[in-house]
Amino acid sequence: RGERDVRAFAAHCPHSGAPMELASVVEGALRCPWHGACFRLQDGRADSGPTSIPLSAYDVQANGDGLSVTIPPP
Repeated sequence: RGERDVRAFAAHCPHSGAPMELASVVEGALRCPWHGACFRLQDGRADSGPTSIPLSAYDVQANGDGLSVTIPPP
């Protein structure tokens, strides 16, 4: 099985609250489904659109046959 690069991000856009599960991947970025803000897949940094607020990114660890994500408390 090949190694894959896995990222975990916040579930909602920090600008509009849009559900990021509906986001599209465009040229190395996640594009908000409501306002088109783009967030880098590398680190969640806002690249373009109506916000400069980054999309929160979380640590992902391999855990046996699965993955675990560490999300800090609010």
